[in-house]
Amino acid sequence: MVGVELLQGLDEAQLAAVTHPGDPVCVLAPAGSGKTRVLSRRIAWRAAEGTLDVRRVLAITFTTRAATELSSRLTALLGRDTGTTGTFHAVAYRMLRDHHRERGTTAPAVLERAAELIDECVPARHRAAARQIRAEIAWASAQAISPEHYPRVVATAHRPTPVDPATTAEVFADYVEAKRRRRVVDFDDLISSCAELLASDAAFAGAQRWRHRHFFVDEYQDVNPLQQRLLDAWLADREDLFVVGDPHQAIYGFNGADAGFLTGFADRHPGATVIELSRNHRSTPELVRVAEAVLGRRRPEPAALPTTSCTVTAAADGEAEALAIARRLRSEHVPGHRWSAQAVLVRTHAQTRPILDLLGRSGIPATTEDDSAGPDAVRVATYHSAKGLEWPIVHLAGVEEGYVPDFHARSDEAIAEERRLLYVATSRATRRLHLTWARRRVLGDRRVDRLPSRWLDPIERAIGSTTGPTDRRPSTHLPVPLRSEPRPETARDRLISWRAATARAASVPSAVVLPDRVLEDLVRLAPTDPEALGRIPGLGTIKAARYGAALLDALHPGRNR
Repeated sequence: MVGVELLQGLDEAQLAAVTHPGDPVCVLAPAGSGKTRVLSRRIAWRAAEGTLDVRRVLAITFTTRAATELSSRLTALLGRDTGTTGTFHAVAYRMLRDHHRERGTTAPAVLERAAELIDECVPARHRAAARQIRAEIAWASAQAISPEHYPRVVATAHRPTPVDPATTAEVFADYVEAKRRRRVVDFDDLISSCAELLASDAAFAGAQRWRHRHFFVDEYQDVNPLQQRLLDAWLADREDLFVVGDPHQAIYGFNGADAGFLTGFADRHPGATVIELSRNHRSTPELVRVAEAVLGRRRPEPAALPTTSCTVTAAADGEAEALAIARRLRSEHVPGHRWSAQAVLVRTHAQTRPILDLLGRSGIPATTEDDSAGPDAVRVATYHSAKGLEWPIVHLAGVEEGYVPDFHARSDEAIAEERRLLYVATSRATRRLHLTWARRRVLGDRRVDRLPSRWLDPIERAIGSTTGPTDRRPSTHLPVPLRSEPRPETARDRLISWRAATARAASVPSAVVLPDRVLEDLVRLAPTDPEALGRIPGLGTIKAARYGAALLDALHPGRNR
């Protein structure tokens, strides 16, 4: 495919991105706007125009699957050698292996299960926090922070940490030493080693920069400082760079990714051109409105496909929700449609197993990026692992406070990332989207009352703009068994009811009125007077003064009689 043929079917913004005459270029590409199409055609267009040598292309993606897809598209467009495509880790490892082979030495083995080695370094007294310590070490590695500098950096950044920073630094240092003794490296080591070699070995740097001259980066919002350091080392003083990304799909900040490299591209590269794609070519207009509503905005541009349906359904409890999803999956599995046209997405890994078990008992083939139920099965996945994928029909389960946003998301930055994560999840659907939440769940050994996610309100308003108002009662066309055991009203019930009414009156999320952890402390400690109420952690003097009487009444009804 050459010349004008490469431009066929492109909208105005896509055309501008593909044919822009200079570099560097940054393309802001929202979900469904055709970023992979633009990326592949940009390379093919420049090859056809003679401004690029395909053999010298280095195209970086963030997953092996994305690299394979991009390479396939380039082969279809060019029909010949398409340069180098791969992840940061894969390309860095390839370069390091070449370096060792040329010198007759052996490259270190790659540590496939870094978590196991880190866990060996965690003191017994902190084993309960091993997962959080691993996450901290991953974050520090992505930020190119050494163990000895970790405590100072987190203190300066006021970063909350799972254990004492000195303990994490000690585990981090022990992990580094364990890798050295075993002569293994982890994935981040591949990137840092390659960057260091480019800086210290002129011959190696010269050979790699001669081989790779044209740079393309997909999902640029997911780049972390360590990866940016390697990209800068590859580029040296050159500006032949084309990046594509979407700041609204930046969902890996917890792991060290920095969307500032995308949003600040023009500042880092004076004279750069920034082009924004705006038209959604994947989803129906209604689903575009739903996804945009999650972000708190609406785009005037129409989507490409005709409108269809989106529903929000409440279930009595987690089991009823899973049964409702199973019924919905069956109702959507009409003749001519495959099970694989549908996905069930959840916020956490822990939510996948109950759904998989129930679907299995219901005779519905289902699979997880871990097992396989054959080529035709419903995908059950987390929001994070669904990024970059799409299905005609998507079911989002557990769209409720505690999951969406996650209970551990406390800071404004973390809440904003949770909101973007829901945007990613809703934008995976191309034809129909079904959201469910449960009024009650069994968490551990407790039955816990739940509230709908704070972001369901804007979603329902977006649905109402085309399909009429909806509510959160169980769907009339999708029976849900409402099983509630008769029991006396508890203090928790009264607090939740008061909180919901107060939040509605103030038009704010329930968590703004009273966070879940404070509500639970109130139930557990049961203060009986204003002084005791004021000692509840996290309540604050203002809220204690404003809501004190109502809270004490809810905890101790009839206290003044």
